[in-house]
Amino acid sequence: MPVLRTRTICFTWALLWLALQCYALLHSHVLSELAAPTEQWQAILRPNPAWLELGLFFLAWVAVHLLFAVLNAAAFNALLAPRISRDIQLTVLLAQLILVTAILHLGNSWLYPDSTTGHWLIPVLARGSGRLIGSLLAFAVTSYLLIALIFWLKQARRAKRYTFGALVMGATVMTALTVFAGKSGRGSLRDRPDIIVIGVDSLRPDHLQAFDSPLYLMPHLEGLLKDSVVFNDTLTTQPHTFPATVSILTGRWPNHHGGRDNLYPPSRVATQDSVAYQFRAAGYRTLLAMDETRFANIDQRYGFDRVIGPPMGIVDFVMSLAADNVLVNLIAGTPVGGWLFPAVRGNRALDYAYQPATFSDSIDKALADADRERPLFFYAHYCGAHWPYRRQSPFHPARDFRTRHAAFSDSRNNYLNALAQVDDQIGRLLAALKQQGRLDNAIMVLLSDHGEDFGMRKDRLHNASGDEATNRVHGHGGSAFRAPQVQVLLAFRQYGRSRVISGKREFPASLIDVAPTLAQLAGLPERAQGFDGVSLAPQLAALPDTSSPNRIRFVESSYFPKSLNTDDINEGQVANEMMHMFRLDDEGRVVVDELSMPERIRYRQRAVYLDNWILAIGASQDGHPLIIDRRQLRWWPVKNAPTQAPVAYLKQQACLHWRDDHALTALCQ
Repeated sequence: MPVLRTRTICFTWALLWLALQCYALLHSHVLSELAAPTEQWQAILRPNPAWLELGLFFLAWVAVHLLFAVLNAAAFNALLAPRISRDIQLTVLLAQLILVTAILHLGNSWLYPDSTTGHWLIPVLARGSGRLIGSLLAFAVTSYLLIALIFWLKQARRAKRYTFGALVMGATVMTALTVFAGKSGRGSLRDRPDIIVIGVDSLRPDHLQAFDSPLYLMPHLEGLLKDSVVFNDTLTTQPHTFPATVSILTGRWPNHHGGRDNLYPPSRVATQDSVAYQFRAAGYRTLLAMDETRFANIDQRYGFDRVIGPPMGIVDFVMSLAADNVLVNLIAGTPVGGWLFPAVRGNRALDYAYQPATFSDSIDKALADADRERPLFFYAHYCGAHWPYRRQSPFHPARDFRTRHAAFSDSRNNYLNALAQVDDQIGRLLAALKQQGRLDNAIMVLLSDHGEDFGMRKDRLHNASGDEATNRVHGHGGSAFRAPQVQVLLAFRQYGRSRVISGKREFPASLIDVAPTLAQLAGLPERAQGFDGVSLAPQLAALPDTSSPNRIRFVESSYFPKSLNTDDINEGQVANEMMHMFRLDDEGRVVVDELSMPERIRYRQRAVYLDNWILAIGASQDGHPLIIDRRQLRWWPVKNAPTQAPVAYLKQQACLHWRDDHALTALCQ
């Protein structure tokens, strides 16, 4: 068979294979629902710098399929064509293409069973014998292609073929390698302690043994908490990652720092108030690692020298919908894949292809590269427990974490499994920090940005008639008063010269207290604008409280569309409902459209906390505020509140705090 005809057949096969996968993707659960009005698509598709990145992605997408065709043609021409008659060459070539494609699908099903085509060959892999045969076939096919390349290089006559062949060989070998983090010897650190912040997205504290849970999901985290000061009553400022994280960094309430929702424009956010700037001015190397940045665009503008994680912007959104492809999935976790598909590698938003170890590889390398003559401010945020919860491998016996614990029988087993996987990442981070000498003199913060709500029986808020207080009991972001969404983990641990007096503290804490506490512990100068939060340093030293235990705390929800208030979220439906509220900025970032901000600010819940009492505004169907006793899990309309409830004082505080929102006019008149 002529060489040109062989290549033509291989190229045709590769492009048909690509087209078939695109067809499967377009008819997937998500994209089949994505049908926004034409004017919304036109707004998104206007020329933008981000389209260059998207163009490069799609070029790389096509290129890897053409490389697949080149490899197959080279193998066939070098090894098989000279040894078989012309009559059967077409049949043998098609058989080779079918076999190689099937093996790639087998590998994709094994590594990424949740991908669009990943389930195709799962029945084959369900048995150990199937996995053994698949491994042998994969080894045989890989060896065949490598031998063919070597043979082709030896037979090549022209220099350009040598050069091209060497490039192909290098790319093939590199895609089979894993990333090895560089290792170097220990260096000396400055006198200032390293600051290590470890955040776990969507972690609800009541699922930890440190908070009297019968579950034992996170041994590494539980081990850290045993020697830490743990605050039993800590609230987020807003149960969504971006506003909560900005509150952690700035020590300010969302209506003061400006990040009122996910994807608020940077121009609206007081990024310069991030405590990372203070640490950098004090000589610290500042690093942020976050494996999901689609809705939480925390970048260098918040004072970080380096950000580890997927690129931000429209590219990340498109990748989460369009990158699901066998070759992209298999290549993305390799060094070559990290260069070709940077928005895919280690990206938790691509839940079907996310490998926790890949994100940990990136963190290990960043820690090894950091100048150890400088102290480190390092914030690592793990999103593995975020929806969609990472399920257990279909190739291993399923574990049900809930079976022996009746109170947790209506939790989500995949959520519990996801927490266990995040704990493995925390264990690996601790090993890397220890190896780099970053735990010789360090202050560590353990926290979650918000919780996760499953409408569990033990979380139910009821009135005298047994009625629920709200129907927003799914996920997070929709409620300002439901404990599963707003109650978070906060703990401090110190290594080296000064140690905290470990144990539990009942002081009412908030995530806005993290920044002032770290600033004081590290000896940073007071900043001119101050913090909304208070330093918890006296609590860590077991000194008497410097603030009244009857502390006022505020929580607000985010704008919460109906499509999110369900156990079975369809991303296409969410996009259809909310797309009109977003736009592309000049950098190609997806941001909240300023025209939609008044609506998003108005339609949200607000809550004021004082001891066990909560004033919940915007929670009831009739619009009237509720008073809640969070210890008894009881609620009343404000007009029927118990006499001991400080309704007037809570109203006064709400009106003062949100006075610029113009959403509480009726309440505050």
